[in-house]
This record gives sequence, structure tokens and C-alpha cells, in this order.
Amino acid sequence: MLQNSDKKAWLIEHFAYEDDMLNFSFNKIFECLKQQEQKSLQMALECFLLHARNLLEFFYYRKNGKSYIRAIDFIESKQWEKLLPKKTARIIKLQKRIDNELMHLTDKRISGIPPEKSWDIDILLDFIVLTKIFKKNLPNEYKFN
Repeated sequence: MLQNSDKKAWLIEHFAYEDDMLNFSFNKIFECLKQQEQKSLQMALECFLLHARNLLEFFYYRKNGKSYIRAIDFIESKQWEKLLPKKTARIIKLQKRIDNELMHLTDKRISGIPPEKSWDIDILLDFIVLTKIFKKNLPNEYKFN
């Protein structure tokens, strides 16, 4: 269990890392597209999706008794529920696809290269909004840049 005295340091190191890597990998996707590096593009995309999933869980998932850290560890749960936007259709689709096509080997993986296999990386905008709401509403003792 994360102690109150350790929460700001945790945010600065771990939450900021997830946010930074989401943005970094988003930019890497475009670099790889320009350079037509298919394997690097796949790696950048998977990195983006991994960090998107981590942040999705951080913002939307409830505590489950495990050592997972959630937004409600920093902002009281009733207040966070009022602030947290409902999952967009993009987020719902992303969550389902990541679970079925990236995090697990399932028969739901899309074969070939049909249009529906491409990922909606514009979802970064949803995470920018969520991160701004979270950081703006952090109690003063946990605020960071």
C-alpha cells in the first residue's frame, strides 16, 4: 500500500513516466511512418498501446485489493467519479481491442491488413484530457509539473 508521504514521489516517477512514454511513442509512430520502418512502427505502436492501457486502468479501474495504484488513491473516489468523463466510444473500443489483440493471444486478433485492423491513435487526445483533469484536481500536496 502506498503511503501518503510517498504519493507525490510515485506520481513524479511512475505516472509521469506513463504519460511521457504515451506521448513519446505517439511521436515515434510518425517518425517510423516517414522513414517507412515497419518493425519500428509496430514497436512504437505497441508501446503506445501498452502505456494507453496502463493509463486507462489508472483512470477508470477501481481498487481491487491488489497493489495496483489508481487515480482514486490521490483524489477521493466520489470526487473523482464526478470529475471523470464517461468512457468515450474510442476508449471502449481501445480497451476491448487491446485486451483481445495485444495483451492476450486470442482468436479475436484480426488477420491480414483490412482497414479495421488499424489503431485509432488519435485517442491520445482523450488521454490528454484525462491527464489534465487529474492533475488539475490533485490535492496540493500531490501537485507536480
